[in-house]
Amino acid sequence: MSLLRKVWTQTLRGAQCAARRFGSWTRADGQTCRALVVHPRLPGEKEKLVPWDASEAVALARAAGWHTVKPHGAVSVVPGRSDESEDSEEDEAEAEEEDDSDTSEDEEVEAYIARMERIDPKFYFYIKELSRVAVLVAKCQADLLFVNAALSPVQQRHLEVAMELAWRAQRRRIGKDAKEGSDANQSSVAVFDRYRTVLAIFARRASSQHGRLSIELAEAHEVKAKLGAAAVQGITTQMQRIAYDLSKKIPGCKKTGLLSRSGAARGVTTSFTSSPQITRQKQQRAIAEREKRSATEVWLMSIRAHLPTLCTFSRRPRTAWQVLLLFSLTQADVLDWEDGCDSPFWTSAKDLLAGPRSPPDREAISHLLAEEATTDPSDNAGCRLGQFTLTVWHLVHANSSLRAGVLRKKFGVVLLEIPWGPLLSWHSFGALTALRQRVKQDSRHLYPHIMSSTTPQCDEFLRKLTSAISSQALRSSTAAATRFLAAAVPYAPAVAAAIWTLALSTSSESEAQRELLTEGEVMVKSWFSQRKWPLHEILMSPWPLLELITTFEGKIAPASKMIPGRDPREPRCSLSRREDLAAGLEHQRVEAIVVYGRKDRIQILHKYLLRNLRRNGGVVDVVHFVVFAAFKEDMDYLTQLIADHAPDYAYPAVTGRRLAKFYSICQDPDTVYLKIDDDMVYLADEAIPEMVRERLRNRCGLVSANVINHAILSAVHQDIGAIRNFLPGEDASRPWIRNDEVLPIMAIEKKSQSQCVWSTWECGAWMHESFLSRLADDTACAYDFGWHDFHASGHGTFNGGRFFPLPHTRWSINMIAFKMEDVADAEPESLAEDDEKELSVVHPARLEKRSCAVGSALAAHFSYSRQEDGLVENTKLLERYLQWSERLAE
Repeated sequence: MSLLRKVWTQTLRGAQCAARRFGSWTRADGQTCRALVVHPRLPGEKEKLVPWDASEAVALARAAGWHTVKPHGAVSVVPGRSDESEDSEEDEAEAEEEDDSDTSEDEEVEAYIARMERIDPKFYFYIKELSRVAVLVAKCQADLLFVNAALSPVQQRHLEVAMELAWRAQRRRIGKDAKEGSDANQSSVAVFDRYRTVLAIFARRASSQHGRLSIELAEAHEVKAKLGAAAVQGITTQMQRIAYDLSKKIPGCKKTGLLSRSGAARGVTTSFTSSPQITRQKQQRAIAEREKRSATEVWLMSIRAHLPTLCTFSRRPRTAWQVLLLFSLTQADVLDWEDGCDSPFWTSAKDLLAGPRSPPDREAISHLLAEEATTDPSDNAGCRLGQFTLTVWHLVHANSSLRAGVLRKKFGVVLLEIPWGPLLSWHSFGALTALRQRVKQDSRHLYPHIMSSTTPQCDEFLRKLTSAISSQALRSSTAAATRFLAAAVPYAPAVAAAIWTLALSTSSESEAQRELLTEGEVMVKSWFSQRKWPLHEILMSPWPLLELITTFEGKIAPASKMIPGRDPREPRCSLSRREDLAAGLEHQRVEAIVVYGRKDRIQILHKYLLRNLRRNGGVVDVVHFVVFAAFKEDMDYLTQLIADHAPDYAYPAVTGRRLAKFYSICQDPDTVYLKIDDDMVYLADEAIPEMVRERLRNRCGLVSANVINHAILSAVHQDIGAIRNFLPGEDASRPWIRNDEVLPIMAIEKKSQSQCVWSTWECGAWMHESFLSRLADDTACAYDFGWHDFHASGHGTFNGGRFFPLPHTRWSINMIAFKMEDVADAEPESLAEDDEKELSVVHPARLEKRSCAVGSALAAHFSYSRQEDGLVENTKLLERYLQWSERLAE
């Protein structure tokens, strides 16, 4: 009955939450939205039908509960009247200055007819028409733009950026004219297409709670798909034109004020080409939570609707329990039992409990339990799967008295609640099998006596099944299992054993196999839920249920685990003492130059920078932040960050154009400078000191860190066997699954712009998953290649006066150490346009210098531009690196 009460409680709470959330298409202040309706008129459409189509669009907007605004000065069309010709640009300009129209409001359609020759793939409207729409939105003080057409994800994203300029113009006009009717708490102008508007209408008119939740879930799917659009890129010219038109036609607006997305002072570039990943991440998280919550509530409502039928289905309460349990198992993906399992602690624990090093020994379990006790509760909380598996292994290695005492307290009841599918990935049944063997070895008086009834058919099948398991020929018992099921013996453990035996003969990971596993799981849970000591009965049962289901977990230990000796791919890493890191560098000045642009990346890097300051035991004397392109939110964060940590953090004045300004700081010939990209999300303690030491040896001009997710060095990592093989599961946002027995997802070419690493987000995720797993089990030193010469085979060739680098000699300068002499004579224009090409290969070839990387200077680079959107939208790697920084950089 406890499960029924839990279902009822969750159902009522879900209904209350849904009722509070309903009506999401309103302004922040609760007033009715002011919508500007735009109807596109394309060539080939009948002119006489345009007014009617526009009237239909206005009706849709009003049905959605919006107040349609009359376009000020726009050419309105009256139903039944067609225009013989289009106005000239001069006539339209005059019309935009007028607020009155020749026809009455009652006759005119309150929509703007956008007459278009073709559709722009970026904005839907071409620039001239787009500027008109932006001006109308600003003049009408519209909260919402309704385009009576279907917008692609890219068009939706770009229109939202354009409407943000119109919203800023609104704010300036309101401040000047003090007009009412606009929401001061609104952050931008919403963009709706026809599909999303229809969803809004359905949601507004849905009478039942189930209907409202279904519509809300459909909208979440639609918005989530549009959030997955490509980055906002290549629209600088259009934004400049829109800002110019707004500044001319909206009082109180200036072009520079509308475009101030990043500071224009001190060398900060105003750019619309940077990816709006921060806003998109926030929207993605909100939509994902809303989608999950809606799906859960729909499921709970279905449970509530079926409860009367379930409870009257049979006089025996166990039948209702079985049906309800099967219903919950089919919805196991809605109730996420793996919440918290992607934290660094549980990722490390899973690699130990179910990875290549399993089964874990007593020392490993003791170390893991001690680490769990000292870890921040917010890091190791949740993950009931991990907690259950870890406790089982603890019982395996505990003494018999402790083991019996825990089992007598009815430990393992959670096994009847957790879906068994996720437990397979933790090898939990392998742990239970080991516990079963220990319990059988313990003294009988420690445990309660278990009574079991049997039949001749059960005895015969049990004998054949036990013989097949001992001879490791389980598939040979398939015929016996079929005959036993045909006999229809009503003994649940035996029936479940027969069903799982048949599942072994089906295709691996097939739908039929999953159905058989689920059916056997339901029978076992429903049977043992009626017992006083459920887990103990499973452990002491003569039926090899645990041994059978363990076979679906795969091999617990790879062959390499069984071979004695030291595995070269699993080294034992020793940590350097922090007191020794700065030895010999006490009087060497070191300055870091951080390329700033993204707050969410700097929040991670900042913790490592603090750890490397000289006053904290590092070698860095000052950190300079040079901004290339940033949002206002990013600039506000940087201002506060520098204020909190001055004089260690500084915001210097720079000179030069574009990328060249980063190196204008380098004025001291004796100082070693570090240029660090803002998306370096991990720095080993040895990284900066070892890079500085290598530069002082004067063997190389530029010295690179040993960077994870690097176009050249990832190929080196692959050559030395450091990269572990990981594959995505059904949900790529969760930690990927390690499998060293299959081929990797793609080959890593040693090229500066290869398909893998540089271009593909899946390859970047693979690099990070491998590295994080190495961090978790203290084998990250496997990436240490010693010393690597980027130009061992030369720099490139000359064709006339033009230099052509070799494919592998250009390398990514994500984190480098250098001196002033290494960049002083670089070509300013080349440095400004492509500093990586100039410094990594062209300038070294000019100076006849080599560039190198230090293997012990381990660092992780989050993403290249082509990887960024995929990694941000499909993984939680940033959150995992943030958790690592909080643990390791204290």
